[in-house]
Amino acid sequence: MFEKVKVPILGLVENMSYYLCRKCGAEDEIFGRGGVKQEAAELNVPFLGEIPLHGRVREQGDAGTPIVAAYPDDPVSKAFDGLAGTVWAALNSGAGGGVEIEM
Repeated sequence: MFEKVKVPILGLVENMSYYLCRKCGAEDEIFGRGGVKQEAAELNVPFLGEIPLHGRVREQGDAGTPIVAAYPDDPVSKAFDGLAGTVWAALNSGAGGGVEIEM
């Protein structure tokens, strides 16, 4: 669909890639893991990263303060920071080929 309407695809992100326990830091792949990375390879688009499922993301979102601002050293914040860096680098490299708008 994106190709048909000429929307460039920067890449894919695996959201809720794993559950990250806030008490012990253990990772649990409750929804499976790696499906988005495999799909990105099949579609020949970049895989941009994984974002874990964690209660603090919802709590901070509800409070109006992003987790990266409230808890910058949290592993989930590090995942968001890594994704943001990857997206920034891709945008600066010209990935996606620019946007073409036809009216």
